[in-house]
Amino acid sequence: MQSRKWVAAACCALLPAMSFAGGLGVGTLEGSYSNGSAPVPVKGYIAVVELSHDLVPAATEPDQTQCSGAAPLHRESAIAWQMQHHMLLAVNGGYFWMPPHNVPDCQLPPYPYKAGGFQRSLPKASGAAPGMLGLTTMGKSEVGYANNLESDRFNVILSGDRLRDKDAGVVHQNLLVNGSDEDETLDVAPRTAVGIQKETGRLIVVMVEGRQADSKGLSLSGLASLMRACGVSDAINLDGGGSSTFSYAPDLQPAAVKALRPIELSSVCNAGGLMREGLALKVTQHPLNEPLRSRAPGGAEASTSGIDKGYRRVLTSLGFRFNGLAQ
Repeated sequence: MQSRKWVAAACCALLPAMSFAGGLGVGTLEGSYSNGSAPVPVKGYIAVVELSHDLVPAATEPDQTQCSGAAPLHRESAIAWQMQHHMLLAVNGGYFWMPPHNVPDCQLPPYPYKAGGFQRSLPKASGAAPGMLGLTTMGKSEVGYANNLESDRFNVILSGDRLRDKDAGVVHQNLLVNGSDEDETLDVAPRTAVGIQKETGRLIVVMVEGRQADSKGLSLSGLASLMRACGVSDAINLDGGGSSTFSYAPDLQPAAVKALRPIELSSVCNAGGLMREGLALKVTQHPLNEPLRSRAPGGAEASTSGIDKGYRRVLTSLGFRFNGLAQ
């Protein structure tokens, strides 16, 4: 594949500036959040990922386009996908960008976009383009829009709702719902997001539980505030609600625990920032040799048996795999 040849040719120029083993830190979030009303409880999970030659991103491959037969899109939980592909860390991925008209549950070219490895050409979008997250081990990961992201540069791309740290205002692009803008800024809900630290290029992966007695969730503004507190300049809001899933499974890749450089979360997320803009959160470091997983929400599309019982079957998943030392 031409993209892979490009990657191979570029390695000598780009890799020396990167850590070969990569780095990782995982932990929990706990506290409260207020969006102008009474504070609500919040529980969540956070990972700081330093991509490298050995710690690489991966995502669900695109479904085959079979729209003439109205074939349903494949769905599986992030947990099942993680187990099948031996991902060290996995979260649910992005949602589809649906055109403002009725579309069957089938992948219609050129819309919507689904995560995949080396999707080489994204069609130019007219009007409001979906936000995209591009991840690469060969340079700079990036958040952008589908009509200006150079997809050839990335190992993985995901679609979502872009969070932008501009002018310290509302930092998200409104979702397009049934052809009209809908402002969901103040709604608290389960959330999953990935941000990029401006100074270091590290990824901040966040999942917040919601719709539970001890965790109601965050609004998009609260999610953006959390990202800012962890040094993020741009982020992508992935699928949320019952789809939100976080799973760190060191038993799937035990060599990674010894090889990866531990990252202290206290050096990443500013304690003062976690106490501003309605947030009152504390980050607690979790040992890299112990698993950490969000609770199963149940509900529609949830698996009914097996190791992923109660977890929602989703359209896409995002993960990180250690490709280093033999296990």
